[in-house]
Amino acid sequence: MVERLLSARPPVVPQQGAQRKESFSLKLVWMWDHIRHMPPTDDPDTLRQYARYYILLLIVGYLMTDKSNNFVHLHWLPLLQDFGWCRVLSWSSAVLTRTYYSLCSAIYRGTTDIAGYTPLLESWIY
Repeated sequence: MVERLLSARPPVVPQQGAQRKESFSLKLVWMWDHIRHMPPTDDPDTLRQYARYYILLLIVGYLMTDKSNNFVHLHWLPLLQDFGWCRVLSWSSAVLTRTYYSLCSAIYRGTTDIAGYTPLLESWIY
């Protein structure tokens, strides 16, 4: 799916198969490297592929962050197959749900950080 939607094959680390989280994730560094080397083009397919890169980085880096800050989980990628269908998804509900879930996880002893869209939380406090 990564090759079909992003037209690139991520590098495979030898121990990656044994590490469950990394086997279903893309490294943010790899994605940023691809965006930095985007060729100037007018091809609609190539532009859609790079739009998927940007949207994935927006989702994971700003709207629905996790505590790793190193990986993009692949479960977001199928949502970006069709941009028409992507527009009708309730992204605001998903962001709010992710933030509430993170707040619920923050009540446990030893938790030092929360994930989710923290600017939403900050605006709600004031």
